[in-house]
Amino acid sequence: MGAVGAGSDAGVNQPNDAVDLIRTTFLDPCGVGSARRYFALRGRLGVDAFLPVDARRAAANSLQRRTDETRWIGLFGRRCLAAGVRCGIVPRASRTRFELPAPDADNLAGAVAAALGRDDIVIAGVLGPVRPNLKPVLQVFDESGATLAFVKIGWNDLTRRLVTHEHDVLVSLRPDSTMSVPQAIARCEVGAAVGLVLSPLPLWHFGRRPHDAPAGSVIAAIATLRGPMVERGLSDSTFVQSLATVADESTTGAATLRRALDRVLADIGSTTLRFGASHGDFSPWNTLRTGGHIAIWDWERFRADVPVGLDLIHYITQQQARRPLESLPAVATGDFGAAQSALAELGVARNMVDAFVTLYYADLLTRYERDAQGGDAPGLRAMRDVAERALRARLDRTST
Repeated sequence: MGAVGAGSDAGVNQPNDAVDLIRTTFLDPCGVGSARRYFALRGRLGVDAFLPVDARRAAANSLQRRTDETRWIGLFGRRCLAAGVRCGIVPRASRTRFELPAPDADNLAGAVAAALGRDDIVIAGVLGPVRPNLKPVLQVFDESGATLAFVKIGWNDLTRRLVTHEHDVLVSLRPDSTMSVPQAIARCEVGAAVGLVLSPLPLWHFGRRPHDAPAGSVIAAIATLRGPMVERGLSDSTFVQSLATVADESTTGAATLRRALDRVLADIGSTTLRFGASHGDFSPWNTLRTGGHIAIWDWERFRADVPVGLDLIHYITQQQARRPLESLPAVATGDFGAAQSALAELGVARNMVDAFVTLYYADLLTRYERDAQGGDAPGLRAMRDVAERALRARLDRTST
């Protein structure tokens, strides 16, 4: 898909909160012409959102998205909040109201409207806290409240790179009938902001939330998205070479990373593993399963030629760690016994699991190390430091 541009050269500064981020990157607050009234929810039932006052159905529908991570009590709370939005109680009670200009040629909302070929779009957003790698995801509706698209926004060097990479990945993916992924409709640029316009996935609002990790067959389906899996020795792989390169360039976690690589290569370096594609952030909040089907989004960390099975370890890690990230070192010391049968399906024998999990935590540290090298954001350095503590905890556990 081609890029859609609009005329603005304004930069983006570090925002104070998620709503401020939207106001400065997506909808130019200095725009002219017609405007739409919005109200903000800040921390109500764990929700930060900006919602249109005069499009209650769209505002209510934006509160009811769910993933594998969504707990029933959270979904129930959001439905109650959505009911309050529909009847007008919540908008009247909100203390934060503001106006944002309608889509036009000078803002990213206008570029999105052009990409969709619509002039009746309604924007709403349920947002998380501002983080250095936050990419706000907005929901685009028509006036009736039907979802037209989602828009992921890159607003700094790291997030612009991730959003652009996800666009390039999605235009080339061809999943089978058991997997749904978003279609990349367009990549839009306005000044320092980049918007990735994505088709909506079918999101089921009812059904049992799965507590188990996905089967090995799901990981294998992802691994073959760029062609058949191949077998090779770990020590000869470009994957390990890339980790070693980061260790050589690191200024903080180099010793821990080298220690981990030495340990892993001594244990399974000469072992043949399967290599294939990896989602890179395969987690409960990026998936939704029902029956034999899975919907997967957030493909910005997708890579090829990765040891097959790392996605499964990532899912289990994120499922156990949840948030905040500070719990990661405690999770890293687990034995990951629940993953053994699925890993065996993927060619990772039971006696290799400890080393394979350590390899995952080494890879996670290199990810955050690369992100931190791209900027001075304190949040990125904090994430890198937590990942290093997790890898150290893993190494200390397996050495006892």
